[in-house]
Amino acid sequence: MQKHFFTLKKNIRLLTTFYMSFATVSLFISGISITILFFNFKAFGMLFWFKIFTSWLIIFFLNDDLKKEFYYFQNMGFSKRELWIWSMSFDFLVFIFLAYSTYLLT
Repeated sequence: MQKHFFTLKKNIRLLTTFYMSFATVSLFISGISITILFFNFKAFGMLFWFKIFTSWLIIFFLNDDLKKEFYYFQNMGFSKRELWIWSMSFDFLVFIFLAYSTYLLT
């Protein structure tokens, strides 16, 4: 049981380290989108696709910039695809949670 806890803790720490490489930009885009949603919730569809498009751009540009860092994560047991899936899933969950919270506030 103790071994699995440390493995889970290590994996969460590695995923957090990777997410922090683009968190500022992604959270800024989410914040701007949520601010627009606060004033006009009907724009959710457009902002959802905007979030998907900007996430794709982040992946596109960071794949080239983080080439050497990907070797580190690969040595620690994460493929490039796994890193992006986990990180983008978390990012979209944050976006959906913030959008839902904004919906409840308006």
